[in-house]
Amino acid sequence: LLRKFMEPLELVSFPESPRGTEPSYYTLSMNFHPERADLSRDTFEKALAAEGLPVGHYVPAPIPHWERLRTKGYRGPRTVWTENLIRAGVEYRREDYPGCRHKIERSLDMDWNYIRPDPARMKRIAGIFAKVEENSGPLREWERRQKRRGPPPAARARRSRREVMV
Repeated sequence: LLRKFMEPLELVSFPESPRGTEPSYYTLSMNFHPERADLSRDTFEKALAAEGLPVGHYVPAPIPHWERLRTKGYRGPRTVWTENLIRAGVEYRREDYPGCRHKIERSLDMDWNYIRPDPARMKRIAGIFAKVEENSGPLREWERRQKRRGPPPAARARRSRREVMV
């Protein structure tokens, strides 16, 4: 239902599902199109949050590059797959996953706990995405001003007289 309400939008789309399937989610994954938006995903996410819709990105790197999949040097809790990877001689970190990186760079993820149809809520959610998309011009300007300003100056360390004397 949300997909239907968001069809007219250009900056966000949904991954395609195989014909004849109906996906089930705990986290709804969408695709942000930065090339259409001329806007960073972070700014888009902040704007959605400002409208009351917390959206983020869930996976920071291709899963095979996560520390827990290392067969050498991993110092965390023991995993069930490490011994199998060692026996197989597999080192996935050497592999490149361009499709995965592409998805990660564009992913927008939202908690999704809806099990009953709720057209009014889906329409409100789509309306928030539409409002942010409609305001992408002012958001672009805001983002450019932020980049020109650069990072905020480091706060001066304030020491008490006692710290200086000790």
